[in-house]
Amino acid sequence: MGKVARTIDEVMELKKELATTYGELWKDFDKDEKYYDLRFLDELGLPDEFRNDGTVLPTAREIVDTAVDHVAPAFRRVSVPRVSATSSATKQATALADFYRALLSYFERAAKDNPFRQVVKHLFMHGMGCMKEQYDPAKIPMEPIQEDDEEDEDFKFREMDFKDAKSSLVPFALEVVHPREIMPDPWNDPPEFYIQTSRIKVAAALHYDRFERGSLKLTDDVDIVEYWDGEHRTLMVDTTPKVQNIANKNIQPILAGDVDDEEFHTHGLGGMPYTVYAAGLGNENSSHKPELKYVGLLRYLRGMLEAESRGYSITDIVLKGQAFPNRVAQGDNTNQMEDFKFEFGVVKKLPPGVTIVDIQPLAPADQLRSHVADTTARIERNSAPRSVRGVQDPGISTGFQQQLVQNKAALKYGTVAEAFQKMLEDLCKIAARNVERKVQGRITLIKEAEEDEFVSISKRTINGHHAVDVKINVSEAEDELRKNQNAAQLVAANIWTRRHAIKKISPDVDPNKMFAGIMAENMILSPLFMQFLSQLAVQNVSEELSFDQLIEQVEAAVTAAGSAGNGPTPDLGSERTGSDAQGDRSDQADQRTLAGRNQGV
Repeated sequence: MGKVARTIDEVMELKKELATTYGELWKDFDKDEKYYDLRFLDELGLPDEFRNDGTVLPTAREIVDTAVDHVAPAFRRVSVPRVSATSSATKQATALADFYRALLSYFERAAKDNPFRQVVKHLFMHGMGCMKEQYDPAKIPMEPIQEDDEEDEDFKFREMDFKDAKSSLVPFALEVVHPREIMPDPWNDPPEFYIQTSRIKVAAALHYDRFERGSLKLTDDVDIVEYWDGEHRTLMVDTTPKVQNIANKNIQPILAGDVDDEEFHTHGLGGMPYTVYAAGLGNENSSHKPELKYVGLLRYLRGMLEAESRGYSITDIVLKGQAFPNRVAQGDNTNQMEDFKFEFGVVKKLPPGVTIVDIQPLAPADQLRSHVADTTARIERNSAPRSVRGVQDPGISTGFQQQLVQNKAALKYGTVAEAFQKMLEDLCKIAARNVERKVQGRITLIKEAEEDEFVSISKRTINGHHAVDVKINVSEAEDELRKNQNAAQLVAANIWTRRHAIKKISPDVDPNKMFAGIMAENMILSPLFMQFLSQLAVQNVSEELSFDQLIEQVEAAVTAAGSAGNGPTPDLGSERTGSDAQGDRSDQADQRTLAGRNQGV
């Protein structure tokens, strides 16, 4: 795939054309955020005198946040298929899967705000999510060199800092791009180019060495325009973000290029750093309009959200008016009444022909409350049902039934979960390409990996193998427990082997290592092991050996006994005569007899 835009002018022309293509979608994005931030009080149509009494219910936030809670922190499983049935291919697939798991964990922990939660929120709110993963050589630490006048102790501290940084060397930067800032190629699938426009202050743009500030203030706004295609990229500053202008005098290329008069740079990544997906809630019809493709949960619920808040506000206003009785005096002699107050326990006289009448509202309060409840129920059916919000459904009395209903309701989020899975897979593939093409040496992720899962990786390990599969489970932990119980039953029925069950239940760990650990625990709990341990404890009590030392000796003895086959058991205690052994057997017989009597009692 070649370069789509060939000059800075062409990039800016594309940007202007795409601004028209995505214009309606951007308006929808603004409205989505308006409703999520509960800033639609003016849309309720309340009379001016009651506007301050209006209430915007937080239903929009609950809809989005509930959906995010079901997908963002979901159980994540990463697997890599083997390229062949050889042992080397198995080791390669295991190493790559460990690397990808550690990488995704690193992206989660390295950022102050969880980037995966942010992008899932964008998918649910706007119907579009975008992440950008780039190789960042600035993150590679420089090996320290001791200066002539530097103390040895100070240099050792710098060496320790270098080793600590090197132990978690990840020269990748992950950015969650707001959907409002990214413009994918709308004419090709997959896109052949991306244009990203981010508005920043001049003070933030000064870290680009080639940017010329001129007369701009530090607080002025400028646009950073970034163009990527399959082979080239360019980066520029637009100093007139509020004016439609594509003149080069307002555009400053700030990326050192190597082609086309230094306007474009050959990135050599083998692909683009973006992963952009739709939530799958829209409808891509023959018009191919972006505003129909990228649809979030709130897009078609705005009228219902307004109706719910409007009904609640009216109910609240009416109830306020009904909280205290509203009465009027009727009759010909009402002008004879002075200030009249109802007082508890006091009977007052009224002028002849005067009566007190209660004023009833045109819409009774119970009718208003019923209308609000009906509106809320309709919103639930189209967004976040009761079960996924932790509320028990009527008629369900058991936890198992509630779990089934909850899992069924969570399927409403399945399309977003699928899009999120593909985005995570793309992040892994982009990282693999960067390791092959950009990273010199090895990448180490000791800190971010689980125990014994991952140490380091290099381009030789990847060797062009970029296939990866990421699965997430939007169900609760109880569903995982049920799967584990089913696996245990299959092992007990000799349908699955232990290694296969370990691989299915915990694909993040090495089944061989886990199986070896299980065998070691079984050996420790065996009667032979306990016998050796008792003998050693008696024999070495005077030597004050620690428990760990005793365990080591017993393991060595058991290993020796196992290697000897059916040979004699190694003697760990003092030599015993035949009469001693016979006495021991007599004692054991007495103990069994006593135990039998106790059970009979």
